[in-house]
Amino acid sequence: MVLLSVVWLLVSVALALAGVLRRSVVILPFAAAALLACVSAILIDDLVVSLFVFVVFSLIGRWVIRPALRSAQLAETRAKPGSGTLVGRPALVVERIANSEAVGCVRIDEEIWTARSWDEQDIEPGQRVHIVEIRGATAVVSA
Repeated sequence: MVLLSVVWLLVSVALALAGVLRRSVVILPFAAAALLACVSAILIDDLVVSLFVFVVFSLIGRWVIRPALRSAQLAETRAKPGSGTLVGRPALVVERIANSEAVGCVRIDEEIWTARSWDEQDIEPGQRVHIVEIRGATAVVSA
């Protein structure tokens, strides 16, 4: 039954295209299962066997492969928290903060941010401060 293998191949290609166009890993295990059903239709030439192969590998893809693919996809797309989450956090002054001279930097975790003083006072390097506000890419801090 060449027709059966061609049908499975078309189903596999259609599912793969749908997965790629929708940017969804959810559909891809079903496309792989249809491709394996196509191979079984070529080797064994039996509709029942190819349906069984498709169902078994679809279930395996649904319960085993899909969760692994989704967690990998989520790990890639996870973004760093927004700058609003920095308010209230501690920082270390690494360059003297002087609003009148428009200079100053602080270290927040492992990142260096431009900083300005909340109360217009100069703050020396090495001093611990707290972030009061984020204005664009500048941390407004208080001693």
